[in-house]
Amino acid sequence: MVDEEEVVHELELILNSETFKKSSTLNTLLRYLVESTLDKKDISANTIGLELFRKKYNPDKNDVNIRVNVSHLRKKLAKYYENEGVNDPLIISFHPGQYHATFTKKRSAVSTFHFKKLTGLGVGLLILFGLFIWQYAKHRPSKVWSNLLTNGLETTLYLGDVFGFSGPNAFGRNSWQRDANINSP
Repeated sequence: MVDEEEVVHELELILNSETFKKSSTLNTLLRYLVESTLDKKDISANTIGLELFRKKYNPDKNDVNIRVNVSHLRKKLAKYYENEGVNDPLIISFHPGQYHATFTKKRSAVSTFHFKKLTGLGVGLLILFGLFIWQYAKHRPSKVWSNLLTNGLETTLYLGDVFGFSGPNAFGRNSWQRDANINSP
């Protein structure tokens, strides 16, 4: 979960960056979308137009401009995170067709290293355990099955329902038929 203070700090870093310094429209749009997302407002092109552009907003003409501005904002954020924001601990992004911001914490290199180390240790332990079981099973035959498997006689093991017969079915083919009367009074 991302803390609201972290989001506000990341927003200020972006707005004060060289990438966003000269983009007043995109700065205003980014601030509005992030704050609206934090306030859990329902955001649409219509609400963006009415709240940001007020009297200048015409829903018939300006919805396309809002979508274009959000697309430019997406590209500008990608450029920011490729250059200036490469070491930022948080990423603010917008999925195509969405106006709500997505906040993602970057996974640190230290936690990735520990995860890989623990995974390697776990796999190593599993291999050692498997080798131990294999060696143990190789030298000690199972007491349950040893008499059945080593007595030299044919052994039949029935699994499931053995109360039936093989014969013609309703379609004229041979098949296994269960004896329905086996448990009847």
